[in-house]
Amino acid sequence: MGNDIYINGRFLSQPMTGIPRFGYELCRALLAAGVDFTVVVPADILPAYDLPFKTIQYGKLKSHLWEQIDLFLFLKSRHNPLLISFSGLGPVFYKNHIATIHDLVFIRHPQWFSKMYCLIYKILTPIVVRNAKKIITVSNASKQEIITLLKTNPDKITVVYNALSDTFLHQSPPKPDQSSGEKYILALSSINPRKNFLRIIRAFRELNMPGMKLYVAGATSGVFNPENACNQIITDDVRILGHLNDRELSDYYRHAQLLIFPSLHEGFGVPPLEAQANGCPVVVSDIPALKEIYGDSVAYCNPCDVSSIVSQMKNVLEDEALRNDLIRKGYKKTHQYSWTKSAQKVVDCVM
Repeated sequence: MGNDIYINGRFLSQPMTGIPRFGYELCRALLAAGVDFTVVVPADILPAYDLPFKTIQYGKLKSHLWEQIDLFLFLKSRHNPLLISFSGLGPVFYKNHIATIHDLVFIRHPQWFSKMYCLIYKILTPIVVRNAKKIITVSNASKQEIITLLKTNPDKITVVYNALSDTFLHQSPPKPDQSSGEKYILALSSINPRKNFLRIIRAFRELNMPGMKLYVAGATSGVFNPENACNQIITDDVRILGHLNDRELSDYYRHAQLLIFPSLHEGFGVPPLEAQANGCPVVVSDIPALKEIYGDSVAYCNPCDVSSIVSQMKNVLEDEALRNDLIRKGYKKTHQYSWTKSAQKVVDCVM
C-alpha cells in the first residue's frame, strides 16, 4: 500500500456502536499490520475514543456536509489520494475511493426509517457505488443485496467481516455464573424496527416461565420512524437497561440464560458473537446473513412467527445438552473472525 492513504474519520464523531466500531477496529488492526495511513476527522470527534493512529482535523462542517464538502476539498488539496470509508457514504463524487456499504435495509424496508434518512441514502448510495473504485461490505448476504438492488459488478465488492473488540475476547471458554440468583433472558433491541422488539416482548409473555425476567439493552436513534416506537407497557419482569458499555454488556451476557436476537434484517449481526464469547447460548432469526455468519453455533427461529421464537427459546432453556452444545460451538465460532484477518482483506482490496 502506498503512503498517501486517508481514512474517512467521520465515525469518530459518533458513539461506538456497530458501524463506528467497524471503522475504529479496522484502523487499529491496519496500524498493527504496519499500514501507513492518516485518518481525516471533523472538528466534533468524541473525546471517548483512544486514537493510536495518525489523525488530521480539517473543516468546520458536520455529518454529511463535512463528508461531501470539507473532506472532498481536503482530498482535492492533496491531489486526489486514496480514501477509504469504513462508515458513512464518503464524498459521493470522489472516485479514488473504497467505500463501505454495510447493508441496504433502507431500500428493503424504507418504512422503518425517517423519510429524510431514506431520501438521503436512496439518492446518494447508488452514486457512491457507481463512482467508487471498490466496495467493502460485511457479509456475502449484503454483497448479494448490493449486486441485486444496485446492479453492481460482483468483482467490485469485497467482503470484510466484523469481529470482536478486546473487551469480549477470552483466552478460555467462560463459565456463566448464576450466583446473582436472578434468571433472565437478554435481548439487544431498540425502537429500531429491524430488531423486532414487539415480537420479543410477546414471545417472552407467551414463554410464561415463572421467575424468568427479560432484560432489554439498547439505545434509541432519531433515524428511525417514530411511528414504530414501542408503546408496550413494561412490567416488573421486563427491565429496560438502555445503552451499556462493553464491560457492562459483557457482564450481562455472562449471567444471561440466553440471548434472543430475532432481527428482521442484518448485514452481519455482532451481538450474538459477543454473547458466544461470554458463554451465552443464542437464538437468532433464520435470515441469510445470520445463517452465513453463525452456521450451526446458534438456534434459529422464524422472526415473523412468535410461536417459533417461543419454541426455540424454550428448547434452549430446557434442553441442557443443546445448551452445552451451543455454548461449545459458540465459543469456537468467536475465533473464526478477527480484525487481523479483516484488515488483511482490506490490504488485499487496496493492492
